[in-house]
Amino acid sequence: MPTFNIKASSYKDFCYKWLSALSGLMPLTNKELLILSTFLSIYMEEGKQDIDLFRTKNRQRVRKELGITTHNINNYIKALKNKNAIFIEETRSGITNILIPTIEKIGESKGVDIKINIIV
Repeated sequence: MPTFNIKASSYKDFCYKWLSALSGLMPLTNKELLILSTFLSIYMEEGKQDIDLFRTKNRQRVRKELGITTHNINNYIKALKNKNAIFIEETRSGITNILIPTIEKIGESKGVDIKINIIV
């Protein structure tokens, strides 16, 4: 099984590098990649329990972290939905499963054919 090492200092840094590595699956602009990786880091930090990832609280957090307006984040979220990077339903919202790494613990993870090591 091939090894894929990602050297990261935080979940946010890891998520950005992870999604960058997968950019061939879904071409995203740099800003879309940054926004999606910020939402993914929130999802991972909260223990993957968030069933409505794109709710107002999380949008405000991402807006504040990245310094973007409400109008802009809404446009980027719409673009990510149109590219099938995320889903938004009536009672839940989240990131498409193929873009979410399966991590057992920091330092080890498992995947289909890729072993991911997070080096902190």
